[in-house]
Amino acid sequence: MENFAGFSSAVVPYWTDREKVVRWYGTNTDLEDRKRARVANGEVVFKLSGRMNAENIGELETLFSAEASLRRILLDSKDLTLVDQDIVSFLKCSEAKGIKFENCPAYIRQWIKQDKG
Repeated sequence: MENFAGFSSAVVPYWTDREKVVRWYGTNTDLEDRKRARVANGEVVFKLSGRMNAENIGELETLFSAEASLRRILLDSKDLTLVDQDIVSFLKCSEAKGIKFENCPAYIRQWIKQDKG
């Protein structure tokens, strides 16, 4: 995964049976969407969008630790489209630490409930 000019991009090939690439599929995540927003009650809202995987955990931990002692953290995951197992475990631990979720897609919520990590 490469980061350029405020976007995180990832691409994967679609292969034929003969091991020939016939199409590429990709995602672009606008990192500006992940910026912090402070609401009137003092909560810090992180807007999660696009695709997230283990590579994003360090960035989230840094952002959370910078705010955790000062304000309550809220994750708005309405635009989160794809997560891996590491992110599911991270989200479950974050929720156990008191971080609040809003607009969590149903399939991610189900995976968090099923996570044994």
